[in-house]
Amino acid sequence: MRAPSSPVLMFFLCFALLPAATLKPLISQESLESSTQGSGTPAAGNLAEIMKAFIYPASNLMFEVQRYDPGETPEAGSDAAESPLFKGTYGGWQAVEQAGVALVEIESVALRPRLCENGLDAPVDREDYREMSREMTEAARSILEAARARDREAVIERTDRLVVSCENCHLEYMRWDDRCTSS
Repeated sequence: MRAPSSPVLMFFLCFALLPAATLKPLISQESLESSTQGSGTPAAGNLAEIMKAFIYPASNLMFEVQRYDPGETPEAGSDAAESPLFKGTYGGWQAVEQAGVALVEIESVALRPRLCENGLDAPVDREDYREMSREMTEAARSILEAARARDREAVIERTDRLVVSCENCHLEYMRWDDRCTSS
């Protein structure tokens, strides 16, 4: 396993490479519908879409705790007030908790059969992928526990484990040329 890395590296891994995804051709609806979930219902999105819809926003909200204290009300017009941590109906610690819940619960979605954005099957039957998914879930569960205890320092410390779980999977499976295949 890799050592914990900085939030800056995680930001780079998640977003500096993300725009390249827009250069890939879109998957046809027929291909997407051919990938079905365990119930036989077609998957609504490919793995990249699941990452962008759920995992990135939830993990990035957790990383905001490094910049802003979720227990303090930000001053109107400040940078903190514009953070996703305080925008919307549920802000502050409740937002961090909900992000933790989302990441804990997303494992069952991420492990359903579906396609990757390049049209290949997501590696949901591979043991290493399943283990990396479990590692992300356990890291999220740990952060959720700290958020419920309103322990900012513990949330900050535990995000390293989340970063490592994401990096391990991205290094193995997130290559632009042969995405969703192992090296």
